[in-house]
Amino acid sequence: MISMAGICLPLGGNTAMAIEVKRDTDNDGEIDQIIHLDESQQMVMIEADTNADTVMDYFQYIQEGKVVRIEQDSDFDHKIDVKNYFVEEKFIRQERFNQEEQLIEIIDLDKEEQPLKCRRDTNGDGRFNLVLHYIAGKLSSSTEDTDHDGKVNMWQSFENDMIVERKVDEDGDELLDHIIKFDSEGLPLSSSLDTDKNGSMETFRSYVEGELSEEKRDEDEDGRYETITSFKDSLPVSQKRDMNLDGDFDIFTTLKNGIPTTQDSDDNFDGVLDRFVFFDDEGLVKEAREDSQHTGHVDRIWYFEKGIPTKITCDFDGDAFLETQILYKNGKMHLQTKDKNKDGTPDTRSFFNDEEKKERVETDSDLDGRFDTWQIFGSEGLARVEKDEDGNGQVDLVELYTAEKIEKRMKDEDSDGRFEMTQWFNRPEWSMVMEIDIDHDGYPETRSFFDETQLKKKEIDNNGDSKIDRRVFYDESGKIIRIERDEGSTGRMNTVWYYNSDEKAIRAEKDNNLDGEIDVWFHYKNNLVTSVEEDTNFDGNPDLWETYDESEALIQRKRDLDYDGTPDVIEENRQDSISS
Repeated sequence: MISMAGICLPLGGNTAMAIEVKRDTDNDGEIDQIIHLDESQQMVMIEADTNADTVMDYFQYIQEGKVVRIEQDSDFDHKIDVKNYFVEEKFIRQERFNQEEQLIEIIDLDKEEQPLKCRRDTNGDGRFNLVLHYIAGKLSSSTEDTDHDGKVNMWQSFENDMIVERKVDEDGDELLDHIIKFDSEGLPLSSSLDTDKNGSMETFRSYVEGELSEEKRDEDEDGRYETITSFKDSLPVSQKRDMNLDGDFDIFTTLKNGIPTTQDSDDNFDGVLDRFVFFDDEGLVKEAREDSQHTGHVDRIWYFEKGIPTKITCDFDGDAFLETQILYKNGKMHLQTKDKNKDGTPDTRSFFNDEEKKERVETDSDLDGRFDTWQIFGSEGLARVEKDEDGNGQVDLVELYTAEKIEKRMKDEDSDGRFEMTQWFNRPEWSMVMEIDIDHDGYPETRSFFDETQLKKKEIDNNGDSKIDRRVFYDESGKIIRIERDEGSTGRMNTVWYYNSDEKAIRAEKDNNLDGEIDVWFHYKNNLVTSVEEDTNFDGNPDLWETYDESEALIQRKRDLDYDGTPDVIEENRQDSISS
């Protein structure tokens, strides 16, 4: 069906008529084409409804009998989204618009009406960030601003419409970070990457039929690869690494479905593998074997559950017997045992708290099957040690520590359940002070003072009255040089003996009246008294002189009766005579 309508227009005093020719081309009863003719009956535009929705979606503009532009609503949203331009009936350009009627693509065509250049705005920001170049209608190259910052960061080359190379600047620093080369089918063939962003490519990948086959990394860019990873079905199946950059690989990993299954390594870089790790189906460590001492034998084995350690067995002494076992609880060290004599029974047990700090250690020091030493630990480390040294089942030695420094040691030397000996290590000026309390009355009968390991002084309570009545002093070689004694239980050291290097007495002094002044002098030879001088009137001068023979028998006594310093009476013991 065709209908015609005329419109009268004034034209130079004459009357002309523009005509519309409406057609129903599919005979559905609706007009789907309108042809516009100007006053001279020349066709100027054609409108068409191509989808039978009664809305025109195709517009063809004609000048002088030639099409100059075609506009289309290709998605039938009642908005023009495609404009095609013609010159001398040759297609020269196409413009595309989005739903907001923004221009998003321009395609320029050559004389053969083939694409020459395409500019595209991929995100609708008003800027053309993708540019495609064609030669003889085939895509030859492209540039793209993928991050829409106004700078091109991807360049691609094509042959026969297939991509052959892609270059990418991922961080916008104007340095290439990634170069990919493609085979004749447009599949990746090789690639180079600058993953550390220093401007140089250090990672190189190769592909087989488009799937990743191998990756090599030269991290220090010395021309040698530190990591080589092999792939199958684009998943890693093996990897070797050079950790110390010496040119030799020292870690070797195998994988299945991209998950590690084993890993062997040379931890000390001597060219011999010394660590062997096994993984479960989830890629978590389930067992690790180590030659930690590098003797050629595995001396440490780790066991894991879901990647969390449960047990370690170790050979610390290098005898090829795994004598030490460490047990874990909730991934933390809980108990350590040691079987020193290899009888299958632990000789040492160490217990740890939730913070993996040592709490207690039990030891069978004589390997008789019974624990005899117990160590207790606090926040500052070792705090207490208890021992059963005689093996009777009772603790007979206790040591107390502060910040892991011993301060006190107590010992039961007669196995009566009570401590007779106490050693102090926190006394000023002395490395150790030892006390012996035989009667357990709280007052030691003997107290010895040490400088380092050398005994320097000893205090003794000979009569058990809880008071010191004797002091012995020693030189650097441990020999007696002086003895002080309280004779007569006076409460003061009133007698002093002096000794030579052979520990023989050479002289002695005594204060009889406790006035702090010496009033008796003893002289010795070969540890025997040879003579005695005494100040009987306490004026500071001797007035009594005694002489003894080699058996310490008195042979002569002299007296100064008037205290003038000259003997007045001489007594000879052998003749029982007196002379003046």
